[in-house]
Amino acid sequence: LLLEGHIAQYSGQADKALKCFTVAAELDPKNPLAQVSLGMAYGARGMWPFAEQALKNAVALEPGNPGVMRGLVRSQLQQEKWLEAIDVLGQWLINKPGDHSVRMMRAQVRLQAGQTEETLEDLLMVNSARLGLMER
Repeated sequence: LLLEGHIAQYSGQADKALKCFTVAAELDPKNPLAQVSLGMAYGARGMWPFAEQALKNAVALEPGNPGVMRGLVRSQLQQEKWLEAIDVLGQWLINKPGDHSVRMMRAQVRLQAGQTEETLEDLLMVNSARLGLMER
């Protein structure tokens, strides 16, 4: 089903792909690939709440997967769920504290959420880390 869904997705058959991924996720709800595929298919159709739920399921099954976390954050940002996206980015930074692109993304989302002080903290951390790299 997953293979059939991906072939359909790549062939521009979004409805068929979504059906395949839905059945695959129903048959094996603990399969992270089924959840990710379903989440991405929903996201491609702009069905952000459904994408978010499927990607949350995938993160629960496979914590720390950067591609899944990126998709989850995107689905939350599309719904203007700033605080939820900040939480996911914070979890990401627990596993990868030196990931400056994630910290910059979190700073941008924090600014949108009105968290000015926290935004400055993130920006200062990135700036000081980059200055440290330049001094070497």
